Amino acid sequence: MCGNINIWRAARGIAPRARTGKLPFSFPTLLKIDKNFADAHYALAQTYLHMGALSAAYGELQRTVNLQPANYKARIDLGDMLLAGGRIDDAQAQANAVMAAQPNNADVHSLLSRIAARRGQKDLALAEIHRALELAPNEAVLHETLALLEAGDSTQASSVEDELKSRSRSIRSL
Repeated sequence: MCGNINIWRAARGIAPRARTGKLPFSFPTLLKIDKNFADAHYALAQTYLHMGALSAAYGELQRTVNLQPANYKARIDLGDMLLAGGRIDDAQAQANAVMAAQPNNADVHSLLSRIAARRGQKDLALAEIHRALELAPNEAVLHETLALLEAGDSTQASSVEDELKSRSRSIRSL
């Protein structure tokens, strides 16, 4: 992996700009060199997400988590995709894995809030989003989710947060 550091750096710089529908050459090159390079799989997943290739992104997130179980960002992203696909128990399993290692992770509390909302557990959803806000008070998406939950629209809260997180990722990558 050390010999691949220049390719890795180049790939990281290209990923946020991969909205043209073409993959950067560097990720496939990295994976040809080392198919078990979890960071490259995760970066490729992020690129696929930016491109709107959700099925490919899902596969890369699964590979990332399988290769690097301690990649909690990948677990949360995978949990988000599982929840969006209606696989609530699988999303819960990803959230539980993150909670076991990082109980003060605002993103996992946000995911747990959306899982609870999807299950119709409004009180739990509110408790989790409040905890997320304690940990990350400047995250606008969390405030909007809280407002929707308080208004009683838990389904909308979950889908709005998914959309806002997606937009947030796009803005951060610019």
